[in-house]
Amino acid sequence: GVALIFDLMPKHPVDSFQFSGTTGVRADELDRQVREQFNGMPQLARLAEVEDAVKRILREEGYLSTTATARVVPYHDPDRATMVVNVEAGPRTVIAAAEIHGQSPLDPARTLARLGVTPGSPFRERALAAGLAQIRDELRAKQFYAAIAQYQPPAFSPDGASASLVITIEAGPTVELRVNGELPGRVDDFIPIKRQSSVDADLLDDSRAAIVQGFRRQGYWRASVQPYTPLEVLGRDLY
Repeated sequence: GVALIFDLMPKHPVDSFQFSGTTGVRADELDRQVREQFNGMPQLARLAEVEDAVKRILREEGYLSTTATARVVPYHDPDRATMVVNVEAGPRTVIAAAEIHGQSPLDPARTLARLGVTPGSPFRERALAAGLAQIRDELRAKQFYAAIAQYQPPAFSPDGASASLVITIEAGPTVELRVNGELPGRVDDFIPIKRQSSVDADLLDDSRAAIVQGFRRQGYWRASVQPYTPLEVLGRDLY
């Protein structure tokens, strides 16, 4: 006959992280960000993904040569496990130089300080991207609907210890909307450039179509909308 032997092992669900080595940022902050990326504790089979997540987080904080190694340590009574991640963040890249190109009402020196990219500051790519997005949104809220705020790929020193940045903040003209004729409803409902802070061509084309459909729902089957015409008047675009 055949004897079947089953070896049963209790599950040891991972319920915590332990970060060792040189983590670069505080261990509790690294713990929070990793959990955020996985919507809680990751499964046992995702060790490589946890390692990649740690390296990505620290890279965004300026630690470009981070290494991370994860392993699971089981415990008993009760059965559980801790994911231990050994981290070597390496040197942190700092800003060597940063300059702003483009035309906007913002003061360049104050803007660099606000973005945290003055010489000697750590190169924090995620924070820089978030800061530029906030500046763009603030400009568009002031009717600079074509405003852009972005940065070019950094120029790193040969050893990766420093980075030079070129940032472009272009406000563009302020925009005023003028409607010749009547609309089948509120302006913001049919031409939502204020709500969406944009004068994108697709948005304006969709607005024309929405106006026509709005009139047709009211029984005006021959309704039409002329193409929009941008007019520049003393640095202000009129649509």
